Amino acid sequence: MKIPLLTLARHKFVYVLLTLLFLALVYRDVLMTYFFFDIHAPDLAKFDGQAIKNDLLKSALDFRILQFNLGFYQSFIIPIIIVLLGFQYIELKNKVLRLSIGREVSYPGLKRKLTLQVASIPCLIYLVTVLTIAIITYFLGTFSPLGWNSLFSDGSGLQRLLDGEIKSYLFFTCVLLIGIFINAIYFLQIVDYVGNVTRSAITYLMFLWLGSMLLYSALPYYMVPMTSLMQASYGDVSLMKLFTPYILYIVPYMVLEKYEDNV
Repeated sequence: MKIPLLTLARHKFVYVLLTLLFLALVYRDVLMTYFFFDIHAPDLAKFDGQAIKNDLLKSALDFRILQFNLGFYQSFIIPIIIVLLGFQYIELKNKVLRLSIGREVSYPGLKRKLTLQVASIPCLIYLVTVLTIAIITYFLGTFSPLGWNSLFSDGSGLQRLLDGEIKSYLFFTCVLLIGIFINAIYFLQIVDYVGNVTRSAITYLMFLWLGSMLLYSALPYYMVPMTSLMQASYGDVSLMKLFTPYILYIVPYMVLEKYEDNV
C-alpha cells in the first residue's frame, strides 16, 4: 500500500497555517515596520518618514537578520509541528494495520514506510521556509550568506572541504533537515511505544526542552539534544560535534523499539 506524501495529513490546512506562522515569526520585524511604523509621527516631522521606513524595511529584510530569526524560532516551532503529526500518524498506522490484515504484505514494512513519510513533513515545512527566505532576499539583493564557513572549527576537514559560503550554508541547511528528520522519527517511536499522542508529546517535549535546559549546565552544548535543531547557532563545529547531540537519542530509541511490540 502506498500513502502519497501530500495526503498524509488529514488536516493539511493546519500545516499550511504553521508554515505561515513560522514565516510570520521570521519576518516579524518586517511586518511590524510595514504595518505599525508611523511615517507621520511628530518626532519625524523634520525628516522624510517614508525614506526612514524604507531603510528600516530593507534592514529587516537582510538575509542575516532573517536567518537569525529562523534559528531562534525553529527550536520550538519545529517540535510543535512534529508533535502535531503524531495524531495523523496514529490514525494512518491503524489504517495500515487494517489494510494489511489478510493480505500478503508486511505490516512492519508498511509501518516503516509510513514513519519515514510522516517524518519528512516537518522537513518539507522547514525547507519551504528556508527557500522562501533565500528567494525573497535574492530578488531584493540582500542575500548574503556570510560567515557560515567560519562556524567550522579552525583547520577542520569540513572547513577545508566546504571552502565557500554558499557550500557551507547549504551544508548547515542539510544538517538541520537531518536533525529535524531524526527528531520526528524519535517522536514517532515514542508514539508507537506509549500508544497515546498526548502522553508521547509530553514525554518528547520534556526530553527535548526541559532535559536540554538541565543538561546545558552539566554537559558540553554539543551533547545536548536541543543542539540537533540548532547546529548553526554555535561555532567551532566539527564532524564529531555534529553527531554527538544524538548520543542521548540512541539508547532510548533502541529500548523503545525493542519493547514496542510488548506494549
